[in-house]
Amino acid sequence: MPDTETDTEQDGGTPERGYRTVLVVDDEVDSRELLARYASRAGFTAITAGNAQQALSHLKTKTKLSAVLVDVSMPKMDGISLTRQIRASLPPYIPILFTTGLDDKRTVMDAIRAGGDDYLIKPIRQVECIELLRDLIEIGRMGDLPDRRSRLLRELGRRLGG
Repeated sequence: MPDTETDTEQDGGTPERGYRTVLVVDDEVDSRELLARYASRAGFTAITAGNAQQALSHLKTKTKLSAVLVDVSMPKMDGISLTRQIRASLPPYIPILFTTGLDDKRTVMDAIRAGGDDYLIKPIRQVECIELLRDLIEIGRMGDLPDRRSRLLRELGRRLGG
């Protein structure tokens, strides 16, 4: 999947009608292409980036996004640092879904604190990815992402503490 697909939605759409573009950020080509295929099968246009700098370049184009999928572990700038920058530039209703090969609750908590809305552990199954992506987009449209993020952090904290 090329890194230069374009957004086909018209400017001026509302969050309720939604945009149909997902930014997939992963330094591993196979993971990036797989997630882009999943997004495409769910009816989204997938824009891909192989690193944080490419992702930030896409954000500068002001493409209207439905969601961002970002890998936690990447060279130079990791997904958590990237998410902090993304949150500074995207509207709060756009979900950020982390992907990670690490089943480490502390890393996941750091990712959620940085502004992520949920996470998937690799290998990622298509059905799980698409369902979570659609759910997060709908929750974002309703304006409930910050509350959901708080609940997820509390749950992760309980798992770590007990």
